[in-house]
Amino acid sequence: SLKRIAYITDTTNAEFKTDKIYQMLGKTDSLYVRIIDANNAKADLKAFDMVLISEVTASTAPIVANLEGIAKPVLNMKVHSYKTADGAWSWAENGYGDNTTATNLVVESAAQSHPMFKDIDFSKGNEIQMVSEVNTKALTYMNPESFTDAAGNIQSIASVKGEEQVCILEIPVGASVAGTKISEKFIQIGLNSSSYANLTNDALSIVRNACYYLMGMNSGLPSNSDTFKSTATGMNIYVSSGILNISFDNDGYDKANISIIGITGKIISQETIETIPGRNNYQTSLSGMASGVYMISVEGNGIHHVAKFIVKQ
Repeated sequence: SLKRIAYITDTTNAEFKTDKIYQMLGKTDSLYVRIIDANNAKADLKAFDMVLISEVTASTAPIVANLEGIAKPVLNMKVHSYKTADGAWSWAENGYGDNTTATNLVVESAAQSHPMFKDIDFSKGNEIQMVSEVNTKALTYMNPESFTDAAGNIQSIASVKGEEQVCILEIPVGASVAGTKISEKFIQIGLNSSSYANLTNDALSIVRNACYYLMGMNSGLPSNSDTFKSTATGMNIYVSSGILNISFDNDGYDKANISIIGITGKIISQETIETIPGRNNYQTSLSGMASGVYMISVEGNGIHHVAKFIVKQ
C-alpha cells in the first residue's frame, strides 16, 4: 500500500501556493500525501508513516508543540521550531536562522553516500545547487553544537557554501535534545518557503529521497510491486500487496467514478469518490480477483483516465 505522509502546512499562507515540495510529493506514485492544518492542534497523525513539517508552517503554530518528540519519522524543514518560546520546542537559544544570499550546499565527504543523495550529481566534488535564485531567503540552518543539552551523535550532513551553517542534519534514534528523546529517524533539511518556487530538481530529489529513507523505502516503490504509467496524462497506478493504488490530477471539488473492467469489458467493480483540487489518491483491494489483465477507468467532470494493470494471485 502507499506510504502515508502527514504534510504539516498552512494553506492560507501565500507561499503554500508556490510549494514545489508538496506538488512533487503529491505526484510521486508510491506516496499518499495528506495536508494537515498547522493550526489544528488536535490533528490525529496515528495513520501516517512519517511527518513532514513544511517551512510554510509558523514556528509556534498550534500543532508544533505536539510534534516535539513524536513517535514518527520526521523531516523538519522549520528550523525556527527549535527556538525557545511558548509553542515552540525550546531546543535552542541560538544557532538557527536564514541565509539571504546562498544557493548552494556543500556536503560532508562522509555523508555523500547517504540515501538522500541517491542519483544526485555533485558539482565541484561536493556541491549541490538547491535553488535557482534567492527570493528574500533560501537556505536555513541549525548548528548542532547550539542545541541545548544534546546527547548522541547529531550528524552535520550539508552546510551553506562558504558558511558554518548546517542546513541538513540527522539526529539518530536514541539521541535526545533538551530532554526530548528521539525515538524515530529525524532529518532536517532547511529550505525557506520564500524561495520554494525556485527549488531545483536536485533539491526536490533530495527531499523525496529523504522521505524514502525515513520510511524505509527502496527507491520509492514498495517491494513486489508492478507499476504501469497510464497513457493518459495526469494518472499513475501501481499494484502492491493486493492493493491497487491510483493517483490522478483534478481541477476542483467534484466527484469521479472509478471502474475496474475485465478484459472482456465486464465491469468488475464501481465506486464514486469525492475529488479535490490537485492530486487525488485512491486505493482498492484486489482480493478475490482472478489473475489477469484489467483496466481502470476514472471518469468525472473534465476527468478521463484509463490505464491497464495486472493482477498476479
